[in-house]
Amino acid sequence: MDYLYKKADGSATSLGKTVTRLQLPEQTGGDVVFPGNQRPVDLGDYVLVKAIEVTESLSDSTKRGPTTVAIDTDAVTVTVTETAVDKDADDLANDVSAARVLGYGLIRDQLDEIYWDNVNSTTIWKDKIAAVKKANPKA
Repeated sequence: MDYLYKKADGSATSLGKTVTRLQLPEQTGGDVVFPGNQRPVDLGDYVLVKAIEVTESLSDSTKRGPTTVAIDTDAVTVTVTETAVDKDADDLANDVSAARVLGYGLIRDQLDEIYWDNVNSTTIWKDKIAAVKKANPKA
């Protein structure tokens, strides 16, 4: 993804994609055309740079956090990081709840299991629910 780096104040603006042509903010009369993917491209008051994209890995105890943009004015680079942050208690509780919902199955299927357990004098439904609860304990 390309960024337009402004030399005067060190700011960077995302262009949302890799661009082949661009009209600079103060420019009138047409686009600047870029040959190929070579970056950085010095454009006078601006520099067109390709962002370094970093995606932090997720685990069971982390979730996607805010996306950060770091600008190194000396090296004229932009690093975009999709961060991973620790899940809080609510997130972990939601994970347990979601796992239980998946494990229990649809209500109509559970009612059918309960019916057949009564007809056949079995405990398949109770055993299934107990296994789901044991595998996904509440904190």
